[in-house]
Amino acid sequence: MNTPSSTSRPTLPLPASAIVFALGALAWIVLGALERRREAWDSPLYVTVILPLAAVVCFVAARRHTAAYGVWPIAFALGQFVGSLLVARGDLSLWPLSLVALAVFSAPSWIAAYVGARLRRARV
Repeated sequence: MNTPSSTSRPTLPLPASAIVFALGALAWIVLGALERRREAWDSPLYVTVILPLAAVVCFVAARRHTAAYGVWPIAFALGQFVGSLLVARGDLSLWPLSLVALAVFSAPSWIAAYVGARLRRARV
């Protein structure tokens, strides 16, 4: 009989991952459209609204699902990357640099996700 043991790794909740990914893509697309900019990070609102939003989303996701807290910033950043590809209008020449920049911009989200997971574990 195949039953999960108490030492098996918890699985990552796919719906939550998809929601975080979609929020990243939506944030990129909506901010770019509202500010009429080709790339969302060209707007000052990216640093003052989107990055804090990403940190809050990652904190909440990690607090609810501590299994792999590091996946939340990745999901949000990849969502932003896909959002940028959707509005790129054919210019994909700098996509490797975009991934590096998104990884750097994700640092606050990594910290927030780590803190969220630690607070959850401390409470349990």
